[in-house]
Formats: sequence, structure tokens, C-alpha cells
Amino acid sequence: MLMPMSKPGSRHLVEALVGIGGVPAQRHLLGTGGPVQGLTRPAGRKPQVEFGFQAAGLRGWGLCSRSEPKALQSEVSLQVLCNCLLSSGQSNGLAGQKNGLSQSTTPAPARAILHVRRLQPDSQEGPRPAPRLLAGPAQGENRRSIRLQPRKTNVKKLYSVQYLRACAALLVLVAHSFSYQIGTDRLIIPISGHAGVVLFFIISGFIMVYISGKGPFHAPTFLKRRAIRIVPLYWLFTSMAALAAALMPNLFQTTVFTWSHFFQSLFFIVHEAPEKGGASPLLSLGWTLNYEVYFYILFALAAFLAVTSRALVLTVFFVAMWVAGLLTAPADPVLQFYLGANPLAFVVGMWIGWLHLNGRLTYDARRARILGFAALAGAVLAFVDDGTLLLVQISFAGQVVWAAGLLLLGLILEPKLKHWRLLEQLGDASYSLYLSHIFVIGVVVFLARRIIGSEGTLTVILIAMASIVAACIASLLIHGLIEKPMLRALSGKRKPGKAMAAQAAGSK
Repeated sequence: MLMPMSKPGSRHLVEALVGIGGVPAQRHLLGTGGPVQGLTRPAGRKPQVEFGFQAAGLRGWGLCSRSEPKALQSEVSLQVLCNCLLSSGQSNGLAGQKNGLSQSTTPAPARAILHVRRLQPDSQEGPRPAPRLLAGPAQGENRRSIRLQPRKTNVKKLYSVQYLRACAALLVLVAHSFSYQIGTDRLIIPISGHAGVVLFFIISGFIMVYISGKGPFHAPTFLKRRAIRIVPLYWLFTSMAALAAALMPNLFQTTVFTWSHFFQSLFFIVHEAPEKGGASPLLSLGWTLNYEVYFYILFALAAFLAVTSRALVLTVFFVAMWVAGLLTAPADPVLQFYLGANPLAFVVGMWIGWLHLNGRLTYDARRARILGFAALAGAVLAFVDDGTLLLVQISFAGQVVWAAGLLLLGLILEPKLKHWRLLEQLGDASYSLYLSHIFVIGVVVFLARRIIGSEGTLTVILIAMASIVAACIASLLIHGLIEKPMLRALSGKRKPGKAMAAQAAGSK
């Protein structure tokens, strides 16, 4: 019997072949001169073996676990030739069972070839296809062949990254919950908010490398997926801000509605805001998305390169732009935007992604301690900013060290992390939280001042806490009721339950 399991060991795979062929599979191993070695379930990490078979019209594919990590340093192809028994005549070929395929009672000899391709753990080749389960023919049908349809490529979810996305969004939320009431005179408020943005940028650089893999990728598809991910929700909240600014301008201190300002904001065109100064879109939070789109476009332009060359080219470009900004000190806000230091955070994230793809981020207690101390030192260094050019750059460097240290620490601790569902959900909803929180803070502060009226220190703290809780709840609702359905509709995906129901209906 061939048992297609979601996480079988290599030993189970060989035993399955013995069940089919009735003879030890290792006798028929070509090119090794002996039996297969080390076919045991791995005790720790579980490298994967991709296998496929073809026998008398039957074709299949799947993944199984494989031990012997040292033997997996390069890709190897093995061919195993074995005798197997397949049904014929009056039976229905192979009868589909809940957990696999079984032979009928009337066997006929046939030959099968098993192709095995050993893959390194945490594949360096980018996203790996998920296992495709084998399915037998529908009841009453006589199918001589069964072909498995490829599934869309999925990327393994990294909980450490989701937790850090939640932390980044919460830092921005906390900073704005206080700055909305008392301004930004206290250094801790703007530094905390900007540190959250730097963490977002480093995560973004990492994710782009992680999802695109080691080789070239298809740039139009990449940009399409990025647009689906960020544009709809951003347009929604930008339109809300534009409507409020047009109908109730007294609610805003500096935001002014003009059609030019609105459309340039929608299409991520960096421009000077009317009557406000600075390169700010209509929804002021959108300045970070202007950087994201800038990075996405440049990343896509380097899609024809392998990951190392792509990271090198973009590193040289962004560093050159930053140095040009230091040397020229432009007064134009648009030039200040493009020649600033912020894109360097994407560069750091890309190289962290490169380390991850190349299997360099393995757990080591000493390394974890060093990264923890580095993150702490970076956090302290971030608060040396006094407005002068030198200390501004040092403060930014401290924020980058802090954020990079946290991401590296999270990645090497990934196998050991506990599953905190609330933090994961906030990470999933971090984009909704980032875009919506300023609206929620405005409403909470407005209502609180009407009800309480006082603006003492305790009141400010209580209003900030209420704003934080309300914004988190609102973001979870927006993510579940608006963002996820919108993404599914634009991506052509169905809800898991509906997809399974449709599949079941189609097989009847």
C-alpha cells in the first residue's frame, strides 16, 4: 500500500514501496551499490525529499521527511526500479481510500520508477510547493490514470516576523496616541514612532527576498501581488481622509484637500503637500507607503538577477543616493525624500533575507545573546538625536541596529517560539492597524475631551490607553471584515470552507 502522508518519514516511503512491489526496494537502487542508508525518521529538524512515481499510467508526487542532513548538501537524483502490482480487469484500478491508495485483489505485474530529489532543509530556492495528496477515482469509475494538479506555491509563515510586525504597528500606535494629544516635543514620542517604521522597512526588505527566492522572478506578477496587497486599503483610507478634509476642514490642522493632492497621493507620487510643506500625501501616514512602492519598483527592476546580485545592486544604489543627499543637502522636499537614509533599512532587511535563504540563521545561544545586546544598544543609541545632522544619522543607525537585531533574533529563535495567537492576529492585521489607527485615535480623543474635559497627565495616559485598545479592536475587525475579503476577491481566491465545499460538489 502506498500511504500518502502529509509528514511521512523516508523509512515509511521505502516501506510503502515494499508494500507495492513485494520486494525490498534497496535491491533495485541504481548507482549506489548497496541499500539505502539512513532511512529513519529525523529526530530534530526535518529536511524534505521530493518524490514522484509513474506506474502503468499512475502518476503522483509528494513530499516526505528525510534524515541525514549532511547528505542533503547538494541535489541528488536516485532511480529506484521495483516490481509493483496494479489492478486490472474487472476491478476499478486503484480504489481511493481516505488515507491513501490500495491495490485490488486481481493484480497484474507492472514496473514503476521512483524519482527522488533530495532537498536541503529550509530550501534556498525560495518557496516550495506544498504536498499534493493522492486521490483515487470516484466511485463507479474505472480510471487508468490519476494525475495530480499542481497547487499554488505557498510561503511558510514565520511567526517571529508576524510578532514583530505587530510590535512595529503598536509602536507607531502608541506614539500617535500621545502625539495627537500633547505633540512631539518629548523625544521619546517621535523616536518610538520612527523606530516602528524602521522595523517595518527592515521586515519588508526581508520579506521581498524571502518570497522571491534565490533566482530571478517574474516582475509583473510580483508588482501585481504587491499592488493587490497595499493599494485597495490605502485608497479606501485616503479617500476617507480626503472626504473629511473636503467636507469638514476644521477637523484638520494642516491637511488641505485639493484634487491634485488627492490623485498624487493615490498613485504614490511624491510631492510637496499644499499649505503643509514636506513630501506628505493627503493621508499623512502614506509617506511610508511611498517608500515601500519606491522599493518595490526598484526590486522588480532587478528581477532578472539572482538574489545576491540583486541585493548588491540595490545596496550600491541606495547607499549612493544617501551619500548624495549628505553631500548636497537639498532643500526640495521631494529630493530630501529620495536622498534620505530611510531606504537603507530595506537594504538591511534584504541582507537578512539573504542570510535566511542561505541557511545562515541557525540557533546558537551565544549568537542569541549577542543579538539581544545589540538590539538593546541600538535602542539606547536611537535616543541621541538632538536635531543636528550627525546625531540624526547616529540615531537612525541605532534604530536600524535595534530593528535588525530583533529580526535576526526572532528568526534564529523561530523553532522555539511559542504560538501567541493574539500577537499573531495583530501581526496579520498590522497593515489595517497602521492605516486606521489615526482615525480611531481622533474619535476617541474627541469623545473623551467632550466627556472628561480635563487635559492633565493622568487624563492623557488614560485617553492614550483607550485609544490603543480601541484601535487594536478596530484593526482586527477591519482586517477580518474588509481587508481579507477584498484580498480574496482581487486574488481570485475563495474562503477555505467554500473551496472545500465546491471541490466536494464537483467530485460527486
